[in-house]
Amino acid sequence: MIVLNLESGEIVDSISVGTNPCQVIICRKYNCIYIANADSNSISIICLDTMEVTHHIPKGQMPHGMVLSKDQESVYIANTASQTITEIVTRTNEKRLCHKVCYNPWHLRMSIDGKYMYVVHYSFLYEREGRVLIYEMDEMILLREINIGTMLVEVIGDSKNEMLYITDSDSDVLYIFNLIKHVIEHIVTVSKMPHGLEIDCENKLVFLSSLRENVIDVIDTNKAKLLKSIPVGEEPTSIVIC
Repeated sequence: MIVLNLESGEIVDSISVGTNPCQVIICRKYNCIYIANADSNSISIICLDTMEVTHHIPKGQMPHGMVLSKDQESVYIANTASQTITEIVTRTNEKRLCHKVCYNPWHLRMSIDGKYMYVVHYSFLYEREGRVLIYEMDEMILLREINIGTMLVEVIGDSKNEMLYITDSDSDVLYIFNLIKHVIEHIVTVSKMPHGLEIDCENKLVFLSSLRENVIDVIDTNKAKLLKSIPVGEEPTSIVIC
């Protein structure tokens, strides 16, 4: 893992973790970083105070997406190839449960109120069937399965739990799905190979990255319209709104 100084753009540290690190999240409550190592089937945990690896925990096959609970007491890891989601207690970094789920969980997202987990299913080359699964967090109960698109990547919900925004890398579109009516409200054509997603606090703008065109698209949620595309570096994936 590389530590980068954002002001100077210089690399200030390099930390050895597992093979093919693919996702990173920070738990501010317990001051640590979680890294999913897809090829070594493990999670590396780094202490922010010392920037040293404190734990290297074996997980299911092909861990990828991760998400924190709203209270930051648990972190959930999607094990794509073994069709499980592992729950780790962040206070002790011990495994609490391993939830067997439907299909192949890839990217995870928590609803803003922390009540629901949105799980994007990974579509392998021979399959190409897009799915988003919605789980109730208290008991990890599957509430709903949304079948949509072909190669879904990321999902995010609005603050009212009324709309879902979903990127489809195959079709180069953003799906706007109405959770109340259970229908696709809009399909917005975006830049090629859309990937990461974020939404502003007022639910007015959605930002998504384009791997192929190296831009960040800005979507007006009320008009369901692409407002502009902002050029960035090569192959942007994840987006963070400060």
